[in-house]
Amino acid sequence: MRKIKAATLALVALFLMNSCIIISLSPCYTEKDVVYKQSFEGTWHDSNDALWKITPRQTAKPHTSYKLELTENGITSVFELHIAELENHYFLDFFPDVQENNLTEDIFLSLHRLPVHSFARMKFADKKIILNLMNEDWFKKQIESGQNIIPHREIEGLQILTATTEQIQKFLTSIAKNDKAFAENEIVLSKTIEE
Repeated sequence: MRKIKAATLALVALFLMNSCIIISLSPCYTEKDVVYKQSFEGTWHDSNDALWKITPRQTAKPHTSYKLELTENGITSVFELHIAELENHYFLDFFPDVQENNLTEDIFLSLHRLPVHSFARMKFADKKIILNLMNEDWFKKQIESGQNIIPHREIEGLQILTATTEQIQKFLTSIAKNDKAFAENEIVLSKTIEE
């Protein structure tokens, strides 16, 4: 059992060093930016056959956040999701549910070992949802060219935004239409079960 956990931790460390995700200490939303779309609830699948079970996070209405149970390769990770509408652009904010997760088993979740956020540009198209995570290579090139685009730190190759929510919102709205700022590999969600 210890060998399996050690191998898993080594794999997580390797993935962290080569990751393509930018994480943030602050969310990309405030209370006034959060939108709730009931059509986002349900069971979805992506092109890797991962299942995304999305339900309201709280029972009281109005709902403001979602619970995501993401199952891939038999491992389920739980996230709190918020949709932020920023100047007519949608962004999905992922935040790990630390109480419901075993942080050593899932690689994507392990990227969120600290209570950090990650963001994806979100588009709704033909009963599908298209998500694009931020492009770390683009981000690094901006920094290398001398642009101080947003407060951040690089720690062991991992880009960590240290900006305030307001600064993050300005940054995201400034790059929302720039496809190079987001990963080419889209996560396309298709509804599995009509509800």
